[in-house]
Amino acid sequence: MLYPILHITHLLMATSLIGVVFFETMILSALRKPLGAETFDRVERAVMARAVWIMPPVVALLYVTGGMLLWQNWPLVDFSELSWPPLIGFTAILSAKVILALSVLVHFLLSIRAELRGSLSARASKWVHISVSLHVVAILILAKLIFYVNW
Repeated sequence: MLYPILHITHLLMATSLIGVVFFETMILSALRKPLGAETFDRVERAVMARAVWIMPPVVALLYVTGGMLLWQNWPLVDFSELSWPPLIGFTAILSAKVILALSVLVHFLLSIRAELRGSLSARASKWVHISVSLHVVAILILAKLIFYVNW
């Protein structure tokens, strides 16, 4: 019974993270011109102040449940599958997801630290959001692709 709870919680937290990243990358960034720099900066500060409080628990729960799901699936992992040339199988896809997820975590932690210190520039924030967006899209594709490989 634990697995479905972990899976659903993980999916909800992933959806929350992807939604926030999508909002910040595709919607919020497009408001700079129509709102003007001063108004946009106030709106962005308000959104970021809220995100700094909401996202750490979401990300923590996402990674805790992801780790627990990884632990539950560990018997399915076969590292002999990771060879050259690479074979597309469960372990390869899961490994790619874990690497991308760790990269997102590093992006997230460094961004939060810079934001709290007041040293996160608008340009750096834009590139972090673009990078994280690409990472989460890749993770999402891999999450669906994993169902199509031979176990």
